[in-house]
This record gives sequence, C-alpha cells and structure tokens, in this order.
Amino acid sequence: MNVKRSVHSTWARNDALDAAARAGRLQQQLVAIREQLRQYNAIVGAGSSAADTGVLLADVLRQISRAKPTTGRVR
Repeated sequence: MNVKRSVHSTWARNDALDAAARAGRLQQQLVAIREQLRQYNAIVGAGSSAADTGVLLADVLRQISRAKPTTGRVR
C-alpha cells in the first residue's frame, strides 16, 4: 500500500512540476504577445483598435493563468 502511495505521490509531484513549467511558458508567451500588440498599436496610432483589445485579452489571460484551479484535475 505504501508503494502505491509513493508512486501516486511521485506522479502528483511530477504533474505539479509539469503544470508549473507550462504555466511559466504561458506567462512568457503572454508577455511577448502583449508587447507585440503594444508595439503594433504604437505604430498604427492612437485610438481604439484591435491591438487595444488584444492587450486587454492578454491581460485577462495572464490573470486567468495565475489563478489556481479549485477542483478537478487539469491536463
């Protein structure tokens, strides 16, 4: 029984490490996308644009990706 718990504990730890690595990569991608959209918006000009919407979306996605799931297993 202890072997099963140890194996499951190792799997859970590996899953957590994998999720953290994926979240880190997602954060990097969101930062890059946000910066590209800001640069695009600066080149195109002021005013409401698709780039403004994109920056807002990137911010929302970044906040969502920081939130911890409360239930269930995410894969």
